[in-house]
Amino acid sequence: MTNRFIASRMELPLSMVATIAARVRREGTAARRRRAGRPRFLSAREGRHLQLLVYRHRTWSLDQLTAEVNRFMTHKICSLTVRRYLHRAFLLNYVAVSKPYLRSHHVSQRLRWARDKVSWQLSRWEDVAFSDESTFTVRPERGEARVWRRSHERYLPACLRPSFKSGRLSLSVWAAFSARGRTPLVLVNGRLKKFQYMDIIHEHLLPFIEDKHCGTGKVLLLEDNCGPHRVLPVDKYMALHGVQRLNWTPQSPDMNAIQNLWAMLEARLRDRPQPPTTLDGLFDALCEEWARLPDSYLSALWRSMPDRVTALVNARGHSTKY
Repeated sequence: MTNRFIASRMELPLSMVATIAARVRREGTAARRRRAGRPRFLSAREGRHLQLLVYRHRTWSLDQLTAEVNRFMTHKICSLTVRRYLHRAFLLNYVAVSKPYLRSHHVSQRLRWARDKVSWQLSRWEDVAFSDESTFTVRPERGEARVWRRSHERYLPACLRPSFKSGRLSLSVWAAFSARGRTPLVLVNGRLKKFQYMDIIHEHLLPFIEDKHCGTGKVLLLEDNCGPHRVLPVDKYMALHGVQRLNWTPQSPDMNAIQNLWAMLEARLRDRPQPPTTLDGLFDALCEEWARLPDSYLSALWRSMPDRVTALVNARGHSTKY
């Protein structure tokens, strides 16, 4: 067949067909010729082994990975070579995201909760009050963990840094907010106890609900399952005043929008020209920054609840980006 006939039948440029045909007559094959340059140190199989090693040991350093690879290599390679192969596979070294540790029953409970709430309309979340406590320190602990992952694997369970509850307390505060406003920031003296929590409810939460929501029968309280929140005297006090609480699953701070407020408050605190150096100064600074938080940011938080629940369903109960 002529080159023109082949080009017309295959709808290819005549010059391309002529070039390939000349290569076949000259070399006996149309395969690509071997390029000049230094051959790669790792074969395709060894490259796959390196990727598998990273998947099994996400938190290993580059030197640890290099040492392990050199155990089965006939010729030694350096850490820069390992880094190039990992970058070619789109595996980069990031700071690990810190998320609460999730056991299998936590995952199933979170997924069940999300499936129950995924059908809620935005208007239903408008009558939810988000409350919680948070701890702030004068000088926060520094430190980060790094992990090998691809850009879209940020919240993969293997790429997370589990965080556990700590008994260390510096300065604890309580607050609540809803679509209609926020409570003042309340100082928690020492470790929160049931009677102190009942005083907070009586002096701050109930007046907030009466003022902003016209009664306790028109609002749902979202809080976690920590001990002082769920003891029997508090349950009876809540029932006596008609406060209805939203059911909650453990290890789910990403579903409580007030956690983002704490993060914003922490960031504003550290951005102050003169960070506080005493606990009294820390509380005063927190109250100032709490009052300065824009209402638009609070509105965006409670409006994000349908997206949060949908993200939890899509993650099958595992950690989300919130």
